[in-house]
Amino acid sequence: MELFLTDTRRGCYTTHDGHKIVFFNDAFDHAFFVSPEKVVLDIERVKRINWILPLIQGKAFNSECWEINQRGLNKRVYVCFGLGYLVWLKESLNGGWKFITAYPAFRRQIREYIAGGERIAVFK
Repeated sequence: MELFLTDTRRGCYTTHDGHKIVFFNDAFDHAFFVSPEKVVLDIERVKRINWILPLIQGKAFNSECWEINQRGLNKRVYVCFGLGYLVWLKESLNGGWKFITAYPAFRRQIREYIAGGERIAVFK
């Protein structure tokens, strides 16, 4: 996660529509390990770490941004269907968004996630 940090605890960037996005140091475990004990690193997720910012910033071709309300919690998911990749954010209490996780997914899985959501942007 150090790749995204601008100081020792977090990194601040901007989403495609100008909102603040914060990456916290502790998000790495949830985003890149596959086991609850945080002992098994998911190499496929790590290989794609450099895709996260371009996707959030609207610089990834053939991608979309969706807003979804899950059990009263507002989330965004940036989707790249061609690469089968997702980046999840959740709304921050201080405004803007917080990075949650990013991972590869099959098209069927992606469509299930975005069902009932609102597509807010398409990047060609």
